[in-house]
Amino acid sequence: MRLKFVQQLKDQTVKEGKTVRFELELSHDNVPVVWYRNEVKLHVSRTVLTHVEGKRHILEMRTLCLDDTCQIKAEAKGIYSMAKLTVIEGDAVFVVKLQDYTATEKDEVSLDCELSKDVPVMWFHEETEVIASKTLLMKSEGTRRSLVLRKVEQSDKGKYVCDCGTDKTTASINIEARDIKVVRPIYGVELFDGETARFEVEISEDDVRGQWKLNGKHTLILYNCKVAMTGEVAYAAANAKCAANLKVKELPMNFLTPLSDVNVYEKDEARFELELSRAPKSFRWLKGTQELQKDEKYEMIQEGNMYVLQIHSVAYEDEAKYMFEAEDKRTSGKLFAKPIKDVTVKERETAEFSVELSHDKVPVVWYKNDVRLHPSKVVHMADHGKVHTLAFKEVNIDDTSMIKVEAMDKSVTAMLTVIEGDLYFTTKLQNYTAVEKDEVKLVCELSKTIADVKWFKDGKEITPSKNIAVSTDGKKRILMVRKAEKANIGEYSCDCGSDKTAANLNIEERDIKVTRPLYSVEVTETETAKFETEISEEDEAARFTKNLSNVEGTETDSVKMICEVSKPSAEVRWFRGDEELPEGGRYEHISDGKKRILIIQDLRMEDGGEVGSRVHRPSSEPGEELRFLDPIEDVETQEKKTIGFTCKVNRPEVTVRWLKAGQEVTLSKRIVYRADGLKHTLTVKDCVMDDEGEYTAVVGDDKCAAELIISEAPTDFTAQLRDTTVTEFEDAEFTCKMSKDKAAVKWYRNGREIREGPRWS
Repeated sequence: MRLKFVQQLKDQTVKEGKTVRFELELSHDNVPVVWYRNEVKLHVSRTVLTHVEGKRHILEMRTLCLDDTCQIKAEAKGIYSMAKLTVIEGDAVFVVKLQDYTATEKDEVSLDCELSKDVPVMWFHEETEVIASKTLLMKSEGTRRSLVLRKVEQSDKGKYVCDCGTDKTTASINIEARDIKVVRPIYGVELFDGETARFEVEISEDDVRGQWKLNGKHTLILYNCKVAMTGEVAYAAANAKCAANLKVKELPMNFLTPLSDVNVYEKDEARFELELSRAPKSFRWLKGTQELQKDEKYEMIQEGNMYVLQIHSVAYEDEAKYMFEAEDKRTSGKLFAKPIKDVTVKERETAEFSVELSHDKVPVVWYKNDVRLHPSKVVHMADHGKVHTLAFKEVNIDDTSMIKVEAMDKSVTAMLTVIEGDLYFTTKLQNYTAVEKDEVKLVCELSKTIADVKWFKDGKEITPSKNIAVSTDGKKRILMVRKAEKANIGEYSCDCGSDKTAANLNIEERDIKVTRPLYSVEVTETETAKFETEISEEDEAARFTKNLSNVEGTETDSVKMICEVSKPSAEVRWFRGDEELPEGGRYEHISDGKKRILIIQDLRMEDGGEVGSRVHRPSSEPGEELRFLDPIEDVETQEKKTIGFTCKVNRPEVTVRWLKAGQEVTLSKRIVYRADGLKHTLTVKDCVMDDEGEYTAVVGDDKCAAELIISEAPTDFTAQLRDTTVTEFEDAEFTCKMSKDKAAVKWYRNGREIREGPRWS
């Protein structure tokens, strides 16, 4: 009978970590079977076992892993049976369990376990999920899981569980109290009432909170101690305890601030003050040997430990020695009454000194810095019985001086102090009459050099323009009208805030005369007749003083056409035939003083022909509201570059105000404002980062704004290193220069960075 398989191998699917058995049955006994795994012969080992039970043959594979997925084949004398082994993931289990742990307070505890595979876990403490924090740290390293508790406390003890979903492991933590000892005990303190007591104790642990009772290093500070606080001070921290005595004694009474002499003027109030270390049990005030009582003349005040005696309306008879007695202590001071007061006044005010004598009709002499005074327009002297007065009118800073009055063989002095008063005009504006086209200057002068003023015409504030300029020369303030005209007639005022001056400006017509009359001309038919005359005043209309010249150029080249006008402010427009050539693109318009230039770039054949220029006279009427035709635009640039904000207005001969972040732009050599007809330009040279911001142009009631954005320029070497030759043991110095101050640099020698040291600096 032929050998055959009675029972074939069967495909099997098992979980990792489990054992699989493949069985087959042959038709004959004692037939050897060879087993294969993916065509590789299997041998018996710790995890691979084979059994034979008569005709039955068994292959057993233990502790399977995912890599054991394969094809199993059995061979028996040339015949085969095959089956597929599939190993799938098994459930995770803890292969190393948590262990119970006993720790001391403030120790660090680590609970560790290990899984059969890398899966997430959850930690629980007394059935409450554990959340990671500064003192609770959860670690995961491969299949190892750890829970670290830093500085454990009694609240950390209990049962901890690590749960992977398919398995759990449990352990308990027990926390024992630390043995706290007193390293340095507290000592008794003895002090006076109101002083500060300080108790210190040192224990064996730094992070233990203690408790202080009245009747690491721990400190108790008791401020403003009172006698009633005398008693025992105790300290307890866990099992560490200690105590000491506090004794507070009554403070001895002393004068912290004794009385001092007082100088006052007659009829003023005198004030004696002193300060005690504590409130006395009894006290009294004396004048000489006489005890004082509170009345209209004397007032006694107590403010804490401060004691005050006030004497109202001081007279000569009040001069005496005043004393304060408290318990067995005393202090004293003298009162001196002065007959004349120091005087402090502002400029332009009146300073008045007054002195009262004991007798009538006694002549007095007044002195200023030891120079005898006499009555004048500004110095007035008077006497009314016993009272003599001296008055200075319209004082100024220079009048600050020492004033002395003499009566017979007696004299007293006082100080006159003059301080700066309100700003005022020392020189007023004067009425002025001018002729048309004259230059007019209205000048006034202030009492101070540094002061802001505003100019007004008929009550309306004046804005500087090409024809009206405002300037400062020391204390002088000047308004200049460059070419006077009828529209300038009116009242002009200058206001400094605390004072104002005004004057009228009148403009008369010019007396224009014919300096060369017309002469008769006789010509024949078809000839040209030319008449000329000359007057005493020039024509003010702008005109060409130099005409254009023909220009030739080749394609793609650039050409320049130049003319000149009689006025620098004249606006010129350019035309090809009747077609205006606007600025921009291939056309560039340039104004240079009286020169007007047109540049045509990238010439084309159609550019050939007649090109002309015309002086433009704006169509807007003088009363038309000022406005911007072309506003300024945002500009982006880099440090050290030059930029310009350009705008165009609807009327010539106006001034545009420029603001940055709401503040008036201060013009300088670096920041320049230029007006060219209707075009106005603010140029910022050598830009710095502080120039960045919003700029606003204002004309009349119209305004426009744009941003200036500045990026940092890169740091470059402006001076390179140079080769240096020195003899041995001499110093060698290498110098370079950067485009920016404080730029960080590194030094290298043969490719290696040089560190600062004894030889390198």
